[in-house]
Amino acid sequence: MAPWLLLGACVTGASPDRAPAVAVSRMTAESSPYLRQHAQDLVDWWPWGPAAFAEARKRDVPVLLVIGYASCHWCHVLAEESFRDPAMAASIDARFVPVLVDREERPDVDAAQLRAAQTLTGKGLGWPLVVLLSPDGEVLFATSYLPAHDGDRGVKVGLETVLLDLSGRWSTDRDTLVDRGRTLARDLAAGSGSMPVPPSAWPPGLWRDVDARLGTMADREHGGFGGAPKFPRPVTLDTWLAWSVRHGRPDGRDFVAFTLQALADSALHDPLDGGFHRYAVDDAWREPHFEKMLTDNAQLGRSYLDAKRLGSPGAEATAKDIARYLTSTWIGTGLAAALDADSMGPDGVATEGAYYVLTRAEVREALGDTAGDAAADALGLAPVAATAPRRVGPLDESARQKLVALRSTRAAPARDDKVVLGWQGLALGFFARAGRELPDGLAAKQALRLGTILDHAMLDHASPPPRTVGGDAPALLDDYAYLAEGMVELFLATNDERWLRDAEQAVRWADQAFARPDGGHWRSALTDPPLPVRPTSDDDGTEPPAAPTLARVRLRLAALRGDESARDRVRDDLLATSPAILERPASHTLWLRVADELGAPPPEVVITWPAGTDPSALRDTLFSTFVPGALELVLPAERAAALAPTVPLLAGKDTVDRPTAFVCTLGVCQAPATTPAALRQALAAASLFGPR
Repeated sequence: MAPWLLLGACVTGASPDRAPAVAVSRMTAESSPYLRQHAQDLVDWWPWGPAAFAEARKRDVPVLLVIGYASCHWCHVLAEESFRDPAMAASIDARFVPVLVDREERPDVDAAQLRAAQTLTGKGLGWPLVVLLSPDGEVLFATSYLPAHDGDRGVKVGLETVLLDLSGRWSTDRDTLVDRGRTLARDLAAGSGSMPVPPSAWPPGLWRDVDARLGTMADREHGGFGGAPKFPRPVTLDTWLAWSVRHGRPDGRDFVAFTLQALADSALHDPLDGGFHRYAVDDAWREPHFEKMLTDNAQLGRSYLDAKRLGSPGAEATAKDIARYLTSTWIGTGLAAALDADSMGPDGVATEGAYYVLTRAEVREALGDTAGDAAADALGLAPVAATAPRRVGPLDESARQKLVALRSTRAAPARDDKVVLGWQGLALGFFARAGRELPDGLAAKQALRLGTILDHAMLDHASPPPRTVGGDAPALLDDYAYLAEGMVELFLATNDERWLRDAEQAVRWADQAFARPDGGHWRSALTDPPLPVRPTSDDDGTEPPAAPTLARVRLRLAALRGDESARDRVRDDLLATSPAILERPASHTLWLRVADELGAPPPEVVITWPAGTDPSALRDTLFSTFVPGALELVLPAERAAALAPTVPLLAGKDTVDRPTAFVCTLGVCQAPATTPAALRQALAAASLFGPR
């Protein structure tokens, strides 16, 4: 049964009594590009906040909440079909207070409403997310995209009918709607009721059960997990790879390497401009959904650096390609959030993928017949149809540049210029790692550039900076956790303690703003209006969950600073989160990784050398060996001596007479290694822990 039919079928035909739009939209003054996109709508939008709900109470009508983001294809479709239709807009304004939220600017609002919506409907929902709320914030109804009118796009009941039905029920059967919303809120607040369990008492073999489940979900033919729509899921790939390598499970290791290779060769990977599209609409990665997200590319960049260390062919080139793509998204204050899926086609109509797809004939015209055929073959282009290019063979760099020039004659996709604090941290972590692991100066330069921007943003605010540059949305746990993680990586890349202090400041902000009294962290501060459930960030998602990310940062800071109290705090957070972890372990793999690294700490590796000697043999050995979670410091003896008073891990390691590697665990070191073979042996001894 369709979800709205559960609410009854009392449809009113009352005439609208409000104008469809105001002279100047409230959206024009918003910092979010998504909200500003809707300034031309005929709907009289309100931003999320107490004023909108006060207006709903004053008028005694529900709030119609719509959540989307700037590069969302179906958000654009919904706006065109419903919010720019005069009759629909007038009807919405008459019966509701319409509120618009950018899920990327306010993921706390999105997460809480999405969880409530999915619980209410019993099914997965996406964006645009449409939620009906009472003036007091109870969730009454939810759906994803619906066409405007009955029968459109083959859908029996359109949004117009659904909204008329809901308005009628608000007038005639309000108590049933509100009681249902209040019951939902109580259920969400109650949680599982399970008692916390310390990691030492968790069921044995918990990770092996997750390993088996991931193995059954794995698509052995195409890579990745499950069917269409199909996302890369870098969080799952990274955690499964780390556990598999640490515990000698070749199936997970080999499958992740296979998936990353399949993705690099697929149409999801743009072989011309670089970077990855968000997901595929099929299970073989042949048909991309063409938007490009900063978060996806920053995470996948780190995944390909891991794959390079595993010796995967092409992984280094893919990591360089991602660094080049992300560099192209600089807008002065940081990295842009996304590129739209849609762009204007030659017919003047905005079409998904119009900028990216090519025909063999276009390639031949741009490059000449012989070179064009070779390039078209390398890009997997069909003889006739327009196709998203994919890398199926080597593409000559000269041909790539000419095809990029061909694309540049087309209308480019719209760019979401929102600069999100935490997303810059994700990118910083990738750039910092790439800058020291790749023989290419681009990433190192961008890491310092971005780190300096973020450092200034931290210093320029007497209180913690907002989530977006130039915006007023409050920062979330995500922002502080990702920022801290990126700053630790920049410290490891540069040996400049400035970045380590920035990481510690971000952790303090997270604890001050979001720490729960029983351990763990909230994702956001209490909001006005209240959310149906106060969100946390513990579950794996398209972005790393913030709470275990923060815990892993704390473990790394503990190793650097010799602070056992930080490890105690991680134990407390694991205890507080244990009911959720044990209830759904396959959805909490990053927390499982935290528990694994707390129980069996990854090694700390220090490579140092006196002036006038060359450490490249040891450094190259380290950066070509995948040791999950290893803390790696590579620095001259003089710098090690300068840092030793505040980084105890470095104490006594400045007296070497040749390039030397120290492989330690919680500060206890093996015999110094002075040859690549000895270093490889020490790393193997410190990093393989057997089944858990």
